[in-house]
Amino acid sequence: MRRLFTSIFFASLTISVLHAQHIEQPFSIGVLFGPAFPVGKFASTGLDSSKIQSAAKTGLNAAITLTYHFPNSIFSIYAMGSWQQNGVDTKALAKTLMSGYSDTISLAVDSKSWRTWAILVGPRVELPLDASRKCRIEFSFGGGIQQAIVPYYTITQYYTNGSDIGFYYGGSLNPVFCYQFGSGFSYHVNRFWSLTINASYTHSTSVYNNNEYGAISDNQHFVFPISSVNLLAGISYSF
Repeated sequence: MRRLFTSIFFASLTISVLHAQHIEQPFSIGVLFGPAFPVGKFASTGLDSSKIQSAAKTGLNAAITLTYHFPNSIFSIYAMGSWQQNGVDTKALAKTLMSGYSDTISLAVDSKSWRTWAILVGPRVELPLDASRKCRIEFSFGGGIQQAIVPYYTITQYYTNGSDIGFYYGGSLNPVFCYQFGSGFSYHVNRFWSLTINASYTHSTSVYNNNEYGAISDNQHFVFPISSVNLLAGISYSF
């Protein structure tokens, strides 16, 4: 099976090189949006002493791309700016945290949403599926920086004779390195406009360090692995 896929890939690559032609519009700009599915620790509601389990839910990702297509080549280079928002599964998180509050009858969690911004740059390979180059399969890999905003949240504990609310930190983390790889399909309606669908995986690891009491040694160290699979669709304009 692996040999079959390898043969198909190199056959497509050979055909693409043979059909490569001068591109009258070397630049294209695109707008894409679609669902963002958190994976791994980013979606987990379990407890871990070294990582914050983010309990992120399916959210929304929107991106703007700028691509330069090399003449007579299947290669291009792209830059992407993206924004993403994921809500928090507060019910699942409350259920997990309940084990740490032995004297509590019930627990309620209220949280803002996760938000991230990313800027990525990288190469892209475009493999035409026919001589007209209207239909293409694309493979891309990019690296850049991502900044995440940790949501503020509250935990309300209900006792037999009352309740108590705890407020927990949030805010912007420092920008960190992130990477993304993906593949997609594009259909060129005419010389200027095309339709695109794309599936990609993005990952970064942000770290939060805090000394809550100043001179007193009570350092807090949290790791935020942020991973998501994004399914985006949109349009692009060549110029």
